[in-house]
Amino acid sequence: MKVVGIIPSHLNSVRFPKKILYKIKGLPMIEHVRRRALISKQFDEVVVCTCDLKIKKVINNYNGKVIMTSRKHKNGTSRVTEAIDKIKASHIVIIQGDEPLIDPSYLKLFIKNIKNDRSKKNIHAWNLISEINKISHIKNPTFVKCNLNNNNLIDELFRSKKKKNFKNKTYKILGLIGFKRKTLNNIKKYKPSYNEKKKIN
Repeated sequence: MKVVGIIPSHLNSVRFPKKILYKIKGLPMIEHVRRRALISKQFDEVVVCTCDLKIKKVINNYNGKVIMTSRKHKNGTSRVTEAIDKIKASHIVIIQGDEPLIDPSYLKLFIKNIKNDRSKKNIHAWNLISEINKISHIKNPTFVKCNLNNNNLIDELFRSKKKKNFKNKTYKILGLIGFKRKTLNNIKKYKPSYNEKKKIN
């Protein structure tokens, strides 16, 4: 098993343009993420994939590895599906570049769950989530959220809902998604879903 962490990134964020390069304590946001992934010591390799030469230059200045991708991608997962053509790995973990405070211990626990599976449950993808207990957080559209079905699998992703049913537990997506390589390659074959086209509204 070879696990590679990939950080998809671009400069055209709608809510906060160029946020990926915003400096926190002297380091660009994305570099904080990359270093925390390295600190976890859970990945055989950590790579940034981007369509922006400015991001490439910044990461290269910190001796990080970068794979250039097309500008046509509408989301990070799509960008990663292109990047993995240049990567040898059995499992890919997508790490969101705008999560500079991600705890390396979470990465360690996340990878442990992937390695412990060994296809026993035939799991193809993993997502790091945390339960939301405040109604104000559930209503906050800046958080991507999800519900789980009876098998503890993610049933849907959303930012807000027309039907305000708060009886069911709601979880926040924490910006860490793992895939088997085959699964990620298969995603290329599918067209964007309704929610994806609506940017998970």
